[in-house]
Amino acid sequence: MLKRRAIDPTLAAGLVLAVVFIAVAIVYPLVKILGVAASGEAIPYFDRFLFRPTFQTIIARTIVLGVTVGVAGTLIGFIWAFVQVRVAAPAWLKRALHIIALIPSVSPPFAVAISMIVLFGRRGMISYGILESPETCMA
Repeated sequence: MLKRRAIDPTLAAGLVLAVVFIAVAIVYPLVKILGVAASGEAIPYFDRFLFRPTFQTIIARTIVLGVTVGVAGTLIGFIWAFVQVRVAAPAWLKRALHIIALIPSVSPPFAVAISMIVLFGRRGMISYGILESPETCMA
């Protein structure tokens, strides 16, 4: 028989707060938007949007692209993990593959930092090009 464990009150409070936050921040706005979208006033807009050939092409291509990227990413990830775990390879090769696999996790913060510098730096596109300010908003 399994013993029933006592629930940590801090953990329980954290879980309740997380569920409440998700409900308020995500579920409630979605329900409100879907309620407006299902109203009688919205039907002509859906009719105009969904039945035009241009929009049908865009929707179909978006779905095909999403499915293709999902399947390709899953296959590549499976092959990568299989090689990492099951294939007998030198330690240096497995280490190199592991480091390469970490790059997508590490690179987004650097990309954001570089884009902030390009946009808001001394000669940034926004700070200098649009606002025409010699002052920089970045230290």
